Amino acid sequence: MKSHLQYFVLLCLLLPALLLIGCSKVPEDPLRQYESQILAARLATLESAAEPDKVPTLPDAQGAYDSLQSFRSILPLLEPAGRAIPDSWSYRLTFSPKAFTETAEELVILFHRDCLSINGTAYIHTTAPHKDLLQWAENKYSYLSEYDFNGAAPVSQR
Repeated sequence: MKSHLQYFVLLCLLLPALLLIGCSKVPEDPLRQYESQILAARLATLESAAEPDKVPTLPDAQGAYDSLQSFRSILPLLEPAGRAIPDSWSYRLTFSPKAFTETAEELVILFHRDCLSINGTAYIHTTAPHKDLLQWAENKYSYLSEYDFNGAAPVSQR
């Protein structure tokens, strides 16, 4: 009889703890949240620190915008870098920029010399050298900066 009472008391003590653990909300993975923001964005900008006056702005109706959304495929391969974010950046990719949209949450991806930062958190790629990510940004910028998306014709062909 005494052992049944001990089990009952133990169960009464453990049950609330188990309920709290089971009901606690697991924090959402920030990378999944970023992916949702990219999918929800209706506008993006891509800037180069080397050309501050030239900022391709891409509405979602353009095929080039899909090219920037391909950044989503990089997200699962990132992990927190656990370091301070450098002050300087080479490229800035902004989904739902505040300058153009008032309702959506802005997502800012900075391509630094040795890491990425997304909304203020530094990340590194788990399988590829960082120079490959910089090359991705450089290629996108080179391609997209040649187009005037209001007229949908290459600036160099006018």
